[in-house]
Amino acid sequence: MNIIRKTYTALVILVLAVGATGCSIDGINENPNNPVDENMQPDKLLPLAQLNTAKVLSSYTLRGYNPAGNTYNMWLGYWARSGKYGSNADQEAYLITSTFAQENWENSYDILYNLTRVEQKAVEAEAKGFQGISLVLQCIHYSMLVDSYDEIIYTEAFKDGVLAPKYDKGADVYKALFEKLNTADELFKTADAGSELNLKASDAIFNGDMSKWRKFGNTVHLRLALRLVNVDQATAKAEIDKIVANGAGFLGSGESAEVHLGFKKDNDRQNPFWNHFYRGVDGKLKDDFFRANAYIVGLLESTKDPRLGYFFREINDEEGAGYLGIPFGEQDQEEKDKHMPNMTSMVSGPGLAKGIDAPIWILPSFESLFLQAEAIQRGLLAGNAEQAYRAAVKESFLWLEVGRFEKVLAREGEVGGWQETLDGVVTDFIDRTANWDRATDKLKLIMQQKYIAMTGINGAEAFADYRRTGIPDDLPKSLHRQLGGKHIPYRLVYPTSETTSNKVNMPKGKDPQKDKIFWMN
Repeated sequence: MNIIRKTYTALVILVLAVGATGCSIDGINENPNNPVDENMQPDKLLPLAQLNTAKVLSSYTLRGYNPAGNTYNMWLGYWARSGKYGSNADQEAYLITSTFAQENWENSYDILYNLTRVEQKAVEAEAKGFQGISLVLQCIHYSMLVDSYDEIIYTEAFKDGVLAPKYDKGADVYKALFEKLNTADELFKTADAGSELNLKASDAIFNGDMSKWRKFGNTVHLRLALRLVNVDQATAKAEIDKIVANGAGFLGSGESAEVHLGFKKDNDRQNPFWNHFYRGVDGKLKDDFFRANAYIVGLLESTKDPRLGYFFREINDEEGAGYLGIPFGEQDQEEKDKHMPNMTSMVSGPGLAKGIDAPIWILPSFESLFLQAEAIQRGLLAGNAEQAYRAAVKESFLWLEVGRFEKVLAREGEVGGWQETLDGVVTDFIDRTANWDRATDKLKLIMQQKYIAMTGINGAEAFADYRRTGIPDDLPKSLHRQLGGKHIPYRLVYPTSETTSNKVNMPKGKDPQKDKIFWMN
């Protein structure tokens, strides 16, 4: 099996790279020159698995070109290609092939192999906290694979001696993930972080805080349960009832799941999003490919949404230069000439690229609040839908730090009491453009605001929401000349690596334009 060969190699590299314990990027990059098996302990393996999870979710690349997360951002009207570059038919004409985005599959299984090793070593050491953390992160990656391919390798993944593992149906994998999340919560209940193999020091997300891990696990559980609302609402409700019954709650305001690893201005040590989409260690602007999409820029400008200047940078990264987005799939040379990198807005807005040393997100707090608002509005969770909705919108503003600095792009001149002032800003915005009472379709209102809040943050999650709700309902098609009547694909195609190494088991004839993920109606 190809993924076993690659993940084994990746694990050796990982183990040699992760030497010292502690939530520090320095520890991850030290080489202890110790035997590999000695280093295959959960406290050595966990930090980099957490970091790579954040990288994948923030559209970063682990090796080579990783277009999956970036592509979702482009399909969903967030990002576009600058005029400096030519088009990619797989991406912009929706002509998905087996070579396109294959890193999506390989990166996920690399990380899953490492997380599986964390779980196995944790079981051997009776380290419940490590085991539970591994299970929650596994659920994120396996669900993302299902959401991209439907049938995936699950029950026989990483089994010794199995070189051609079978594929499992997406619906069956989701059932298994719900059980994993229930198991993780039970482990967290009785885990003693203080006595577990440096858990507090090596957990780069919550520093071994089991109460927050329970909330995080519940939030992931809620996310997956809501995927089912169009095909199996009874199961969605039953799973949400289980979450409520465990009493741990969900991630709340200010409780983002994000990786803290002591990022700093040094090679391979900067915040990954900052380093990849904004500035390198030398201080020079780095990304001249991805630029703001004309659709989202127009939407934010039409409602005078204050978040525009936090999702994107003003032209040429200059205060007062304004914003310009690019239509997705643009090929006309005259138009491309108007949309060169220095004429358009970078995707590394100051609300996303918050600093070289800023943590990198996995699941931001506002997403949790939007998930709760949706569940309440659907009658799947108790609560006041309007209050939950308003809290979610406000949390988006807080997470982006709207109004925190006088010089927004430079993030300088902190404004005293900015969080209190934000109450009025958010109230004004909601009353003007996203008013609850005036909305005839309140679920659509919630999902539209969630779509905006997710700009450039997690394209995979926005893509999943779009496929199950159809929101936004006015998303423009690509301008690519080969597009024809094609729509945004429903799924990706299995990678070439599977075609060559596991052809006997790989599902045949999957058409991205016709074959839906199991939770799509």
